[in-house]
Amino acid sequence: MLNEENERQTIIGEASLRLAVGTKEITVTSLIAELAIMARNEFSEEKLVGIASARQWLNALRPRLSGGQQIPSLNIMPSYNDKPA
Repeated sequence: MLNEENERQTIIGEASLRLAVGTKEITVTSLIAELAIMARNEFSEEKLVGIASARQWLNALRPRLSGGQQIPSLNIMPSYNDKPA
């Protein structure tokens, strides 16, 4: 279970990085869309399973998140845009 969670977080991190490099907003919706793009370009069955798991996890969060709330478990570091108190 922990290995699956680590893989899911790694894949979500990869999608987040791709969005950030493209200077796109990182939201649950944009992550799900980016994961769909990643899946279309992926040939590894193992990675496709991980992408599907990440999409399911994010889809389960969608109803609970509104108004720009941050994604649980992914808020590890403050944003580079955050100003110190």
